[in-house]
Order: sequence, then structure tokens, then C-alpha cells
Amino acid sequence: MKNKYYLLVLFAMFLIIVSNINLVSAQSTLSPAINTFTVSPGSISAGKSVTFSWNSSQAESCSILRNETNSGLFLLSDVPVNGTYTLKNLSESGAFTLSCVGMDDGSGKDAQSTQKTVFVSVTPVAPKEMPVIVFSSYPSAIKAGQTSTLYWNTLNARRCILQYDSTEEIISLTGSKVIVPTKTTNYKIWCANDTGGGKDGPSAEKTTSVVVTNTQTVGKKINFTEGASDADIDMLPNNACSSLMNNLRYRSRDDQTNGEVSTLQDFLQTNGYLNSEPTGFFGLLTMAAVKNFQLTVLGLGYNSGFVGPLTRAKIKSLSCE
Repeated sequence: MKNKYYLLVLFAMFLIIVSNINLVSAQSTLSPAINTFTVSPGSISAGKSVTFSWNSSQAESCSILRNETNSGLFLLSDVPVNGTYTLKNLSESGAFTLSCVGMDDGSGKDAQSTQKTVFVSVTPVAPKEMPVIVFSSYPSAIKAGQTSTLYWNTLNARRCILQYDSTEEIISLTGSKVIVPTKTTNYKIWCANDTGGGKDGPSAEKTTSVVVTNTQTVGKKINFTEGASDADIDMLPNNACSSLMNNLRYRSRDDQTNGEVSTLQDFLQTNGYLNSEPTGFFGLLTMAAVKNFQLTVLGLGYNSGFVGPLTRAKIKSLSCE
């Protein structure tokens, strides 16, 4: 009798052990696992895209969440248990979590879940700068049939358009163009700091005018006023050649340069760079006018305000044609 009792106890213990093994085995089958969860690329510039890739096992459903600083996890999207997901136009760095839930074991308890997290580093893109345009014409007043030249330089521009009358043409960022207008014409350059691919960047425009007259009046200077008629415009004399023999700089004077400071000032005033009468003294206003002229005609890096051989040659070629 005692032996039968021992046998029953041993059999009961055997059943308990087998039951626990089956329970553990059932639970382990229902536990989800995230085998891999990656993001590519891990570092981007603001506005670019990243792609998440993952592989899971024993999962019934998965979701990708973003870790918000103030509000915790934020659901981006429900996703398949295996696959990829692309997130576009990412603007800031952050952590992203893949959360997968296992299958229901029928016990009435919540299914088991597991998570993995990756981090994406986003580098902010500096705002684009406004284009700067230097634009002028020389001569700015001509007789019918004569030529004038447009000069322009730009900074922070990636594309430019020249507009006049009903014409539009794409132009280089720095350059010149010989024109033969038959009437007084306004010329406008429009530039943008973008590639024209759909996202508009900052833009700017600059206008210059060439006055065309049939008058034969010849004088020393050009005087433009609002609404002036052709008769009010004095033309440069054909022999108004500004040939400078001396280098000129800040504080130069006529009595040191054989009157060439006044010649320089007259040239600058005639072409709209200097808004004062010649004084014979190379002061701050004259230096600013020289810099503006150099920037327009010679380009960036040559606008020092010093009138040396290069600037003197340019003035001569423009005024002694």
C-alpha cells in the first residue's frame, strides 16, 4: 500500500513538471523578438530622408514611434513585422523606436512586446543669403545708333535673368553686354539664390536705364531729372577722354596730379557714381564712388578704392572709345 502511495506521488510530481515545461515552452513561442532594427543613413542634412529596416520573429504587429522630448513616444506609423519604412523631410535629430507585439496565447493576459531604438542625427541647413547685384550701364546716355554696355556683378546668386522691353534672357552671374537701344530703355536684372528646381530661394533685382536722344546738343555733363525731355539731356563730348597718367588714392589733390583728381571725379559723376561736383580733392565720397565703379566693372576683389594701372586702363577704355 505504501508503495502505491509513493508511486502516485511520483506520478503527480511528473505531471506538474511536464505541465510547467509545456507552459514555459508555450510562453517562449509567444514571446516576440526584434532581430535587427537599423536606419540608413544615420546622419543627414535637414530636409533629407532616412529609411528604417527591421526583421522580427514571433510578432503579430509592429509600430515605429518617435521619442518626443516633452510628450514621450509619438506614433509615426503601423508597419509590417518585417520590412522598411522611409521618413521624408526630417528636420531635427531624434530617437526612433520599433515596438513589436507577440501573438495572443489565449490566456486573457496582454500579449508580450519588445522594443529596439535607433538614433538619427540631423544637421541644420543655414538659411540662404539674399543675392547682391551691382548693375550699371556705360554710357548711360547715347544718341540714336550709338552703343552702350551693361556691366553686372552678383554675390549669393545662382541664376540671373536680364529683362528689357518684352525680352527675357538668361545671363551669367558676372558679365557685360553691348546694347544698341533705339529708344530710352530700362534694363532689369533679377537674380535668385536657388537652382530653379522648384524650391524658390531669396531673390533680388536691380535696374539701370540707358537714355537715347536724337539731339545734337553737346555739353560737359549729363543731368537727369524726373520727367526730363530729350532737350534737357546734355551729352558727353566725343573727345571727353579720361586718360589718367598718375595713380590716385585717398587724399590725392589736383596740384599733385596735374588736375587728374578732377578728371577722375568728372568721369565718376558723369557715369552716376559720384553725386557731387569735382573738387580736386580725393576724399571719402570719391573713394566710395571709385569702389562702386571697380565693383561694377572689375568685379569683387578689385574694389579697393585705389586708382592704379588696372582701374586707369579701364577708365580710359570706357571713355576714350
